[in-house]
Amino acid sequence: CDVTDEGQVQAALDQAKDAHGPARILVNCAGIGGAARVVGRNGPHDLGLFSKIVTVNLIGIVLLSHGLFIYPEWLAAPFFNDAEGLEAAGKTLPVIFLAMLIYSGSSVMLSAIQGSGHTRTALAIEVSAILVYSVCAFSFTLWWPQPVWRIWWVEFSYFSTMGAGCAWFLLRRDWRSKQI
Repeated sequence: CDVTDEGQVQAALDQAKDAHGPARILVNCAGIGGAARVVGRNGPHDLGLFSKIVTVNLIGIVLLSHGLFIYPEWLAAPFFNDAEGLEAAGKTLPVIFLAMLIYSGSSVMLSAIQGSGHTRTALAIEVSAILVYSVCAFSFTLWWPQPVWRIWWVEFSYFSTMGAGCAWFLLRRDWRSKQI
């Protein structure tokens, strides 16, 4: 099904429910990529490609995953027999959903930076995000032990750092200065 079309997504989920019963797990693996120079010898690249990548990688995830954010306890109920586990899952799933959403946007921006020939900048942004991730993971697990649902905020910090670095670079418009 076309993951960018809400009607097709709902129809596919209904068809799966009729055939196999209620959903117990969601593997959100719909995604596409593409490579094009932002500005090449023949002018700027086709914005249709960029638009399609953003639509599939961002809107598709939202349409397929909105249940994680809106009904996390319902989604987690088949896997937990105790109230504590269900409560933790209910707090964890929205964080995972937000992290996936931020990752979708961040990966598109990082690809734009790489596609414009600024691979060192893209690497610096990625390494910075990994350092923030490492500090957060170490802090949340060893220095200040937290419940598992709070530890998932580490993923959120990683993707947010990557997205902020990409947005900062792209908004400064330095990516246009590279001669390819």
